[in-house]
Amino acid sequence: MNNLTLRTVSTELTNGLAAVSVAMSKDATVPVLDAVRIERTDDNTATLLATDRYRVARVRIPARWTGEGTGFQIAAADVKRLIADGKARIAADRRLTTHDYLVTLEVGSDERLSVSAQHPYDGTEASFTTLVSPGDYPRVERLFPDTLPQSEGMVALNPAFLADFAKVKDIRPATAKDAKGTPMVIHPNGAKPVLVTVGDWFTGLLMPVIGTSGKPVVSTADTLPNDAEWITELLDASTPIL
Repeated sequence: MNNLTLRTVSTELTNGLAAVSVAMSKDATVPVLDAVRIERTDDNTATLLATDRYRVARVRIPARWTGEGTGFQIAAADVKRLIADGKARIAADRRLTTHDYLVTLEVGSDERLSVSAQHPYDGTEASFTTLVSPGDYPRVERLFPDTLPQSEGMVALNPAFLADFAKVKDIRPATAKDAKGTPMVIHPNGAKPVLVTVGDWFTGLLMPVIGTSGKPVVSTADTLPNDAEWITELLDASTPIL
């Protein structure tokens, strides 16, 4: 593969990697999934993807691509390093709220990945070199629908509140059969509170997010208060989707 270069801003890359890494596999028997895939959507967009076969996470960020190639994988350890470095840069210099580091990721013909971050004010650079994560990453992008499905069952929920319910631990001892945990089931009920159940022993209620109309968001005709420039979608199932 000839040199492939990706340039983007540190905050976009850091937040994007942090978002998709929640779905990154930790299964040692499938090492190709222990990474984040960065795909060349077009010359001005990069798509970040991760999956553990039960979930798929996707984030699109603005980027500039040059050279040849469709993308590459970054190993889990390097993903964690990029996230940590990005967060440290922001914490160290509050001026980065208006100006940001320019991050360059370059993959050479020897499959080496060079990463550098240039300070927006003094031009100083920090860099490191590693290897791209090997293997043929599955084409998980095709699993996402081209448009959001039109469904009467749609409901918008506060992710922080939903995550709190996800922390609920089963009161019964785990067995080999249910070692992956008891599934959480979400039961939409129009504009009424959403019923959340875990097994047959935990029940919770969540109020839908209030949209720009001042009413709960229960259809694609309404919009959320703060539309994001990118969206992470998670697909979950009781059996692998790949």
